[in-house]
Amino acid sequence: VLAVNRHINLKHIGSNNGWRIEPGHQYEGKSILLEPHRLPINVKQVQGKPFILSESAWNLPLKYQAEGPFLIASYMSLTGFDGYYWFSPSSHKVDSLPYWDFANVQGQMPMFRWTISTPGQIDLFPANALMYRKGYIQQGENIVHEERTIQSLYERETPIISEENSFDPNRDDWGNSGGSEETELSPITYLAGQVTVKYGGDPNNTNISPELDDLIDFSAKKVTSVTGELNWDYKNGICLLDAPSAQGFCGFPGDRESFEFTDVTIKTQNDYLVVNVVAMDDNPINTSEKILIQVGTTYRPTLWEEVESTFEFDGETVTGYEIKNVGKMPWQAQNSKLTVVINNPNIQSAHLLDQNGYEIREIYIGKDENDENYKEVFVPGNGMYIIADTRPATVSALGKTEYDNIKIYPNPNSGRLIIESSKNETLFDEIEIL
Repeated sequence: VLAVNRHINLKHIGSNNGWRIEPGHQYEGKSILLEPHRLPINVKQVQGKPFILSESAWNLPLKYQAEGPFLIASYMSLTGFDGYYWFSPSSHKVDSLPYWDFANVQGQMPMFRWTISTPGQIDLFPANALMYRKGYIQQGENIVHEERTIQSLYERETPIISEENSFDPNRDDWGNSGGSEETELSPITYLAGQVTVKYGGDPNNTNISPELDDLIDFSAKKVTSVTGELNWDYKNGICLLDAPSAQGFCGFPGDRESFEFTDVTIKTQNDYLVVNVVAMDDNPINTSEKILIQVGTTYRPTLWEEVESTFEFDGETVTGYEIKNVGKMPWQAQNSKLTVVINNPNIQSAHLLDQNGYEIREIYIGKDENDENYKEVFVPGNGMYIIADTRPATVSALGKTEYDNIKIYPNPNSGRLIIESSKNETLFDEIEIL
C-alpha cells in the first residue's frame, strides 16, 4: 500500500503553531475552492497499487472547513482514490472542549489544531459519506496515464504532471508555490479524472486523453470532470455536483442567488455555503421517497476574534488574519439562508433533525397546484439536516393550516420581512419566525 500525508498549508505562524492555536497567531486560511491545485487527493495513483492518504484534513484555524467532506467525497468518487484518513478525531462527535486545558496564554486556553471533531468537519460526514459509499458519483475514465523508466527516476527527469503541492508540516521544508511551470500538464488536471502512473514502464505507452483540452478552461478558470457531474469554478470559488442521486454545491455564491441542477434548485443569500441533496434509498432524486438535505456554513467558537493582518511567510508577504481570542465553547454557526426546491412527486413533508439525527419538528414545504413535482423546502436558519419524504404534511407556512392566508416574504431573507394577511383582524399577539 502506498501512502502519503498531505495537509493543507494554512500559512500559519506563531509559537507552538505546529500543534496548537494561540492568541497572536497569524494565518492566511484561504479556501481551496480558489486554489484547486491544493486539493490533497491530487495524486498520481500508481498502477496496480492501492493508494491512501494517511493524514489529511481542513485543519483549524481554517474557517472554510465545510467544503472538505464535500470535495473529498466527490473527487475520491470521480478518481477512484482508495482511502482518505481524516486526521484526527479528538472525539467521536463534536469535541466539547477542543482546547489544551493545561496551558494559559493571555488568559486563554490554546486551541487544538489537529482535530476534525468540529461542526465543519465531522458533522458534515453523513450526506457525503452516504453518496461516496453508495457510489452515487460516477468514477471517470483514466484521462492521463504516464509510464516512466526506472532510469528516468534515478536521473530525476521532469514528469508530465507533478505532485509538488503536498504539505506535511512535520517533514516538508519547502514552499508551496502552486505547481511546477516545467511540467507539461497543470496540477488541476487531477480534477478532471483519474491520473495514473507506472514506474518501470515504457514511456511510449504514456497517454493523455484528447478530451482534456475541453475539460479545462484556463481563461474562465473552470474544470469539468470527464463524467460531466462535477464542475469547479476556481475564479469564483464554487464547486457544483449534479449526479442522478446526489446534487448540490459548495463555495461562495457571490451575487448569484440561485443554483439549478437537474432535479434541484438551491436559492440562498449566504456568502459561503455547502449544500448536499442526497437520496437515501438508492433511487434518483426525482423518484426517491426519502432524501437528506445537509447544510454547512462557517463555524467559530464563542468570543472568537480575529483581525486582518499581513505577515511574512517563507519570504512572501501574506494577507491574512491575526487571532486575538481563540474563544470558548459552544461553537457558533452562521445561520443558513436558503430554500431547496426538489422536483419529485413523491415528497410530501420535511422534518428538521438535530445533530444526532433525531427529529425536532416538521418544517414547511411549499407546493405548486399546477405542478405536482414542485416541492420547496424552507430550511430553518439552524437547519443542518433535513429529511424530506413521503409522509403527509401537517404544517403550512406558519405551522397551522388555518393560517394559510398568511404570507411572509421575501424568503430567504437577512433583512426586512413583510408579513401579509388577507384578513383584516389581528391574528396574533406576537409572531416567532424560525
